[in-house]
Parts: sequence; structure tokens; C-alpha cells
Amino acid sequence: MSAWLSLLKKECRLGFIGFGIAFILMMVILVFGVINTFRYQAQEAIPIIGLFIIGAHIFYFLGYMIVNLFLERKTLHIWLNSPQSGAVLLSAKLVSGILAMLVSMAIACLYTLFGTLFNMHLLKEIHLNLSELIREGISICIFIVLISIYIGVIFTFIWTLYQTLRSKIGKWVWLVIIALIFIVPWILGKLELTGIYALLTTWGAIKVHLWAGAVSTIYLGTFVFHFVIAIILFAISSWLLDRKIEVS
Repeated sequence: MSAWLSLLKKECRLGFIGFGIAFILMMVILVFGVINTFRYQAQEAIPIIGLFIIGAHIFYFLGYMIVNLFLERKTLHIWLNSPQSGAVLLSAKLVSGILAMLVSMAIACLYTLFGTLFNMHLLKEIHLNLSELIREGISICIFIVLISIYIGVIFTFIWTLYQTLRSKIGKWVWLVIIALIFIVPWILGKLELTGIYALLTTWGAIKVHLWAGAVSTIYLGTFVFHFVIAIILFAISSWLLDRKIEVS
């Protein structure tokens, strides 16, 4: 456990640059919202920009992993030659990214809540009181975080696959990766049209209130289905990291 915590600290230090870049960009946008509020008396600017930032977190984990692995390239041979297993190495990266995303998301949520408190009339327009807004907001934020992690896990799998094939097929690896990026979503899209997919996913209905009384239904089964896929992709990535990637 101590070895994993040491890896986590190393990943947090490595990922601090990416976190810092995202944090500064976010703060610039948030301050822009505050300035517009006072300059143009646009009270809605703060919560609207806050909602935009929260939604943008769907790509946060992807961006974090891209920056992290890009910075890792200089010492990639050391990282790959670590005595730790691929699962330990990757989990430390993933957890550091999740922690960074949660901190960033919390800041964006507090900013949005602050803006909403000064625009209580907006709640009447979407037919929600403050407690309902917080409850539904937490649900939506959890949904965004889970999707963001899922996208990051997929990217990590693609990265490990690229590193594996690069030493075997050279420049042709990009054709394989691009083909997979198009073929796999097509296969999953076809799968979602089948009765088997509906049987596996359409259970555990959850009602989510949106705005103006609109209600959306999501299924717990869908989360479980994609969680299993994420676990499988993580396991394959870890296995490739352990056995197939050659340091060059």
C-alpha cells in the first residue's frame, strides 16, 4: 500500500501541470462571468458560465490523461520498467486524475451555486427549489464525472494498445488505431439496437429533473454495463503494460 501511495504522490506531482493549466483556464472563464455580471448587469452570467464549466468537465479526465502521459514520455522507460504491476501503475494515474477532476468540479459547482443564490428567479423558471436543484445538480455532476472517467479509461486503453503495436508494426499503428476508433463505436451502436442490450441495461430506472419541468429517465443497468466494459478495458491495458509493451 505504501508503494502505491508513493506512486500516487508521484502522479499528483506529474499531473499538477495539467491540473494547473485547467485551473487557470477555468478561473479566467469564471472571472469573465463575474466581470460581465457587474459590467452589463447580467445576473445570469455567473450560473450560466458555471453550468458551461461543469458540463465541460466531461472531457476533463481525457485532457488530464493526455497531458499526464505526454509529460511521462521523457521518463517512460523508467515508468515501464517499474517493478510494480501494470494495474498498480495505471490505477495511480487514474486516481490522481480523478482527484484533480473532483477538486475542479467542486470549485465549478460552488461558483454555480453562488451565482444561483443571487438569481433565485431562475429556479422558478425551471420549477425547482434550492434543495431540489442541489440534489439534481449532484446527480448530474456524478453522471458527468462517470462519463469523464469512462472516456479517460478508453483513451488509456488506446494509448497502451498504441504503445504495444508501435514496436511491432511501426507507422501502420496509426491506421489500426484510427480504424478501431471508428469500428468499435459502430459495433457498440449496433449492439445497443439489440434486445440483449435492452435486457442488460433497461433496469433500475432513475428519474432526473432537468428544467421547465422536463424529466429524463436513466437506467442503472446502463451504468453497470459500461462499468463492466471499463473494467475490461482497464484489465487489458494493465495486461498489455505488464507483458507486451517494449521500452524503446
